[in-house]
Amino acid sequence: MLSLIFAAKLIQADLVAQDPQINRLSISATFASQVNDKSSFDVLHYLTPLEQPKESPLKEWQFPFISMTLCQTLESPAPSGRFRVFSTTRERQDADDISQWTARYMGRLWNYLYYRCDLDHNPRSGRTVDVYLTPNGDPENNDRAGSAQINAYDYQELDGNDRPIPKSTIYVFKIQEAKRGIQLSRELAHEYGHALLPTATGFQKPESYPNGDLGERIFLSFLRDDLKAGKITTEDTLFTGQADLDSYFRAKVQPMVTRIAANGPNFALLNESSEEAYNEWVAIGTYLSRICPPMMFGRYINLNTKVAADAEKAIISAAEERETWVLTIPDELKGKPLYIPLLKGKVTNAKILQKSGNWAKIQPEAEKTVTIKNPPLPPGI
Repeated sequence: MLSLIFAAKLIQADLVAQDPQINRLSISATFASQVNDKSSFDVLHYLTPLEQPKESPLKEWQFPFISMTLCQTLESPAPSGRFRVFSTTRERQDADDISQWTARYMGRLWNYLYYRCDLDHNPRSGRTVDVYLTPNGDPENNDRAGSAQINAYDYQELDGNDRPIPKSTIYVFKIQEAKRGIQLSRELAHEYGHALLPTATGFQKPESYPNGDLGERIFLSFLRDDLKAGKITTEDTLFTGQADLDSYFRAKVQPMVTRIAANGPNFALLNESSEEAYNEWVAIGTYLSRICPPMMFGRYINLNTKVAADAEKAIISAAEERETWVLTIPDELKGKPLYIPLLKGKVTNAKILQKSGNWAKIQPEAEKTVTIKNPPLPPGI
């Protein structure tokens, strides 16, 4: 449980310069990273209102309360700001307020983004993503509940040249109707995917940008695995329990993973703008998040472009660059043959059943570690 403290000053000087008004009564806590045992993140949950309410870039909505998440990078000896969670009320003056749990949840998602996807927030936005928990409805969707990710200039915050700062913002509309658990954790993971994951675009439906659907699948899968392993608790998942995460995984993740494993990726389909192509792009990324080492998956993510068909080049390059990589075989694929990216490499502890272009269908040997060793790249590459 969080303890009550008086925050004499914020932990990071850059945040003090940006928001000098929030040296106020707060509760705070430090949490170990679930991905890197040498890293941590802090949550600062302010109980008293800002001297000047925050106005959202979307509408002239006023947000007098703030919570913050400060995350630790490899280069920094201490955490620095990554999220600001704005809300209109403090319904309870203790650690049970929803904005505090949201700040903690977003810290968990950042750890996956940074350590498994090799990504961080844009320095142009001050490295922060702003989350607005608003009682108002979505003005672009008939004032309904839901969520959205929007890139916008924040005219309330100016840089050294008096220019508005570009911000990546996430809105949860009608927060009073939002339920803690799978509904809210899924929506935030989806919008965070939109905010940070490189993506193809130009699909006709269900959305133009598929990185939101990829984000919710990979982030909720990581949470599911870590909750099962005891690395996190439901206090880290917005109180989304193991049963709900398992159910989501069986419905939204496992069918994609088992299909790509059995049939291989259909990169030719990615030349279309159809819903089938959209789902294939999401499925390929979801599958690779399950079988690739984290940094190899991160390299694939970073090499993606707005052209969906470039996903094939991205995974080929990500695999080829590694002299040796170890295949991860998740529980849903244990004992089954599966496709892997394979150029001129040599596979140990698995039988190659079929070779198709730069992919091979293999049958791993039971209880053995499958390793892929590639020849060295030519000099200068």
